[in-house]
Amino acid sequence: MKALVGDALSVESKRPLHFDVWMRIVKARNLPAKGLIGLTDAFARVLWGHRTTATPTSGEATPMICFRTNIRKRSLNPRWDFERAFAYRAAAESLSEQQLVVQVFHHSPLLGDELIGSVRLSLYEVATAPMLFDLPLLDAYAKPAGRISLNIRMQQLCALAISLPTVQLELSRVRRRARARAKLSLIHI
Repeated sequence: MKALVGDALSVESKRPLHFDVWMRIVKARNLPAKGLIGLTDAFARVLWGHRTTATPTSGEATPMICFRTNIRKRSLNPRWDFERAFAYRAAAESLSEQQLVVQVFHHSPLLGDELIGSVRLSLYEVATAPMLFDLPLLDAYAKPAGRISLNIRMQQLCALAISLPTVQLELSRVRRRARARAKLSLIHI
């Protein structure tokens, strides 16, 4: 019996799960100065579903989702309040291999965009953690480079289809059977 249960669980973990994801990049704070005047022209870039391994474990996962905020000029504490909602699909076993990567850049049209700092979380951590994240940004040398605040809701959707007329019909049948059993028990008493 255990082998059957184990096999059923392994099949279930490979089946893709469906999620509704809502993300809000609120703000960054205490960023290091990068511009000529000692301030930063900051924007954030998000990579959702970034793989830690080169080969995917499930061919049915949603491809990596990328987006970026607008640029907040001349600030060491930029506030974006950038929201994005999207659908995401992945096998349960692959959530620990996929990551949310948030990178904060200094925008420089002359020299090119410069990475200020980044943070990485596995999608498993995102799915099982509280909604509010206040995370340290680390630069390319793993030194602190400020903090970033995010709100993320990763809600699993159910693939169960319910037909209300069928449910109501079954409920009325169950009630009739219960009444019939109650009458029979009264007759036998």
